[in-house]
Amino acid sequence: MKKNYFLLSLLTICLTVFSQNPIQTTLWDYQSEGFEGATFPPADWEVVHFAPATTDFEHSTTVGGFQASSSCAFFNSIAATGNVHVFRTPSFDLTTAIEPTVTFDIAYASDFDASNNTDRFRMYRTLNTNGTSGWQTVPNSTFINETLTTAPNQTTYFTPDEASDWETFTVDLSLYAGQSYVRFAFEVNPGANRNVLYLDNVNFFDASPLAVKNENIINFSVYPNPSEGLIRVNTILENLDKDNFEVRNILGQRINDFGFSNFSNTSYQLDLNDIKSGMYFITVTEGEISTTKKLYIK
Repeated sequence: MKKNYFLLSLLTICLTVFSQNPIQTTLWDYQSEGFEGATFPPADWEVVHFAPATTDFEHSTTVGGFQASSSCAFFNSIAATGNVHVFRTPSFDLTTAIEPTVTFDIAYASDFDASNNTDRFRMYRTLNTNGTSGWQTVPNSTFINETLTTAPNQTTYFTPDEASDWETFTVDLSLYAGQSYVRFAFEVNPGANRNVLYLDNVNFFDASPLAVKNENIINFSVYPNPSEGLIRVNTILENLDKDNFEVRNILGQRINDFGFSNFSNTSYQLDLNDIKSGMYFITVTEGEISTTKKLYIK
């Protein structure tokens, strides 16, 4: 009888474990999401609907970060009800990460008064491998009032129409370095002076220079990709210039005629509008280290 009870208990445990459907943990590498795909939310992302909310994060195909693309995620607080509206990221294995960091682009205008009671934007994290419970606030990730507002007040539905309407936000995730499972989430809590918030170019990466030296690579992202010609490169390396970037076609021929400008110390814009459609290779070089990625021009 005891033997049968033991087998039954073991069977119950096995069923409990294997009936779960944990979210796939991605290896820690440079993870970038520009919401360019036709499917929204993208793979392993999750829009969470909490009743009685009537609006959730949605996909825009007309607006993109710094006017460099035509796609992003957005949340319409004007039409929102309920207190919290959540957009969950993929999960990550940060076992070998040294200085995990996330950057993202936001465009937001207050309805009336940017100094008081605007929408609130913050990040959460969970270390639970089910990816759905145990959420806690990420330190120094709450943005509200002037710290969230990127554009002049607008009493009507806000749509960013200039690159200056956008800003890049950075959150240090070093507290979670060494964790084998971490999942993050973005949350919007509507305020009285509410409007529409746009989110684009979410980039998870290891900001430590040691991470580059250890792997002998340069972590960078290119978006949008595919692109119509205007691309943004986000990397951990500061104050690069045009000579650090190389673009070649599939025949290996170097493309020298492209525009170059800086968004910030670690974010750069390349203007490739004058080249033909097709596949290209973009290389970022610093000293003796270089890394190449594919780039598609529509």
